[in-house]
Amino acid sequence: LFAAPIPAYRIFWSRFLAMLFDSSWMALLFFIPIFFAFATASKSPWWVYPIYPGLIFLYLLMPNIVGAVMALLL
Repeated sequence: LFAAPIPAYRIFWSRFLAMLFDSSWMALLFFIPIFFAFATASKSPWWVYPIYPGLIFLYLLMPNIVGAVMALLL
């Protein structure tokens, strides 16, 4: 893996993004309709709908950051 002259940070970020996609695609498909249904049922204002994708992204990103930090510490 390190035979090519690729910097270590590029390998880290490529593996991090692959881990993010592999570990969260199902949760993403589940939470998008749930959040939008909740916003519709609670009669939320229009500005709530653009905020939900960012919240979903943060929700999916946090466990992956914790996992990456734990892997680096080991």
